[in-house]
Amino acid sequence: MQELIQQLQEKAGLNPQQAEQAIAVMRDYVKSKVPPFIGETVDKWFAGMGSSQQPEKKDVQQSDDFLDG
Repeated sequence: MQELIQQLQEKAGLNPQQAEQAIAVMRDYVKSKVPPFIGETVDKWFAGMGSSQQPEKKDVQQSDDFLDG
């Protein structure tokens, strides 16, 4: 993530906020070009890059807790 942000800053002359927004735009563009069921995979690819607008995914153990009782 930091490497991509740094490259956007150096090569495109963006500030950190602009670099993060650029990553969000790229993520949204890629998601618009793939079938909907692949959208979650795209989110995973871009997780941690750019803005923190993406919801965090629960870990499998946390989501299975309801089976314990």
